[in-house]
Amino acid sequence: MHVGTILRSARENARISQLDLSLSLGVSQRHISFVESGRSRPGRSLIVNWMKEVHATVSISNAALLSAGYSLLPDQNPSRPDELEEVSHVHHRVLDMHEPMPGMIFNADWRMIRLNAGARWVFDQIMSKFLGTLCQNGEDWDMIAGIAHPGGLLSCMAEPLVIGRRHLAQLRIEQLNRPALKSRIDGLEHVLSTRFGEDLYAVAVADPEPGLDLQFDTAHGRLSFFTVQTVFKLPQDVAPTTIRTGLWYPANLETRQLLDRNVRMASSETPVGEVAQKYATLVPKDHHQQ
Repeated sequence: MHVGTILRSARENARISQLDLSLSLGVSQRHISFVESGRSRPGRSLIVNWMKEVHATVSISNAALLSAGYSLLPDQNPSRPDELEEVSHVHHRVLDMHEPMPGMIFNADWRMIRLNAGARWVFDQIMSKFLGTLCQNGEDWDMIAGIAHPGGLLSCMAEPLVIGRRHLAQLRIEQLNRPALKSRIDGLEHVLSTRFGEDLYAVAVADPEPGLDLQFDTAHGRLSFFTVQTVFKLPQDVAPTTIRTGLWYPANLETRQLLDRNVRMASSETPVGEVAQKYATLVPKDHHQQ
């Protein structure tokens, strides 16, 4: 759909005339007409201000920006409490319905927001030493530290070099949009290069895909998963700042049976609400330990 059509529709839905809009935006009514008819191409600031004046949603505003070839709104976080509650409900419902398979919600800074009971049980098996370094103080959990820690995600992984290399490559790409991640990624790279030496750089990583095969050797035997990172947003609203959801699927029957047996048992002993909150508020005692 042409940007002018989207802008006209948003104005008409708000029941604002071209004249009133032109006065609010400080442009001529003729320019408004030309933009809506496609005879004039609007600048990015005009689209943003236009959408503010007609009280358009973030989704409609982003659709207009994309149709004109511009970047999305910089702040992708919902501004109204009802919108925030709706996004939270969707994410949390996905995690609850994913049980007993592991699921987690994390943000663009790679800090954990929530884990379901399945993820809690699996992480207890594969990175208990890292979890033991955390303390409850109302803050979040640094996932990059969880990769770098000697008792963290890679500690009992079947192919730690491959997965560590892959995570590092993905994080370096994300760093381009979020420079604040650099110091933490540098710390992870230092840990990985110390552990694996030149092997870390021996193979070039292709463009990272959203799915990974992960295998862990645990007291229960080998746990095998196919994992995906995904977002729950309309296509025009997805941006580097979008909240992510990680969903893990058992890659074989043995892993599925272990989840069915152990996660459901743990959930029956501990209220789901407590399980969900236990690690959502954990943070490393010393972020520099990575």
